[in-house]
Amino acid sequence: MIGLRVAILSFYDFNEIQGGTEIFVRYLREAFPESELITYARCQRYALGPSLVKVNLEYERMGVAISREFARLHQEKRFDLVFCNDITGLALKLLTPGVPACQIFHYTYRGFTSGALRNQPGFTSSYYIQPFFEKLASSGKKVVTVSHKTRRELEQLYGLSAEVIENGIPLAQFRPIPRDEARERLGIGWEGPIGIFVGRTDSTKGFDIVKRVAEMRKDIRILCVTGSSLEGKGMIVAHKVPNEQMPLYYSAADFLFFPSSYESASYASIEAMA
Repeated sequence: MIGLRVAILSFYDFNEIQGGTEIFVRYLREAFPESELITYARCQRYALGPSLVKVNLEYERMGVAISREFARLHQEKRFDLVFCNDITGLALKLLTPGVPACQIFHYTYRGFTSGALRNQPGFTSSYYIQPFFEKLASSGKKVVTVSHKTRRELEQLYGLSAEVIENGIPLAQFRPIPRDEARERLGIGWEGPIGIFVGRTDSTKGFDIVKRVAEMRKDIRILCVTGSSLEGKGMIVAHKVPNEQMPLYYSAADFLFFPSSYESASYASIEAMA
C-alpha cells in the first residue's frame, strides 16, 4: 500500500455526528492512515441550489457536492482509490470516470423504510425514490456491505451483488471493566439495575419505548449515551461521549436496551457484547 492515495467520502465525521457510519470511517482511516476524508462540511460551496430537505432529496444534493469536491482534489492530487459511504459518490461516474471506487452500504433505504418508516411521513420517497439514487451511486463501483442482512437486501431488492466485510471493533479497547469501578469513575450513584441505550433519540431507534419504560419502571435507570439533546425522568444522560470512553459506560450497565426498528450491523450491539 506504499504510495497508495486514498480518499474517503462521508457525509459527516465523528466530531459532527457520533453514528455508526462515522465510527466506521474512523476505523477505515486507521487502516489507511494517509487517506483524505472529504465530508460535506468542507465542500458546502459546491452544493447546487437551495436546500432540498422538504422534498427528501437533501442527501442527494450533498452527495453531488462531495463528488464535486473530490473531482477538484483529484485534478490536483490524482487519487488511486476512493471509498464512498452511502451516496456520497453520487456523481463520481460522471465527474471522475476512471478512478477505482468502492461503494459501502451500511444499510439500504428500502430495507430501512420497510422496517422503521411504515405509516410514517417520508415513506413513499424513501421506499421508491431513494433506492434509485442508491443504485445510481453504486454504478461502476465495487459494492461492499457490512452485514449479510444488507447483502440479501441488495440482491433481493436492488439486484446488486455485494461482498460482505463485517463490522469489527478493537477488542483491546472494548473489554469488561468491573461494574462498581465503572460507575464510580463515571460518578453514577445509583446502586440498582441500569440498562444502557446508545444512539439517536428518535422513534426509528425505539427511543419512544426507552422513554416509556424509564417513566414506568422506578426500580431501574436507563443510561442514555447520545448526541441528541435530552432530558427525561428515570434516565442518566451522557452527551457526545468519545468512543474511547464507551467501555466504561457499557461496563456500568447491567443490560443493553436495544429496541431499534431496523439495524444492519449495529456497533452498539457488538461493543456491548465485547
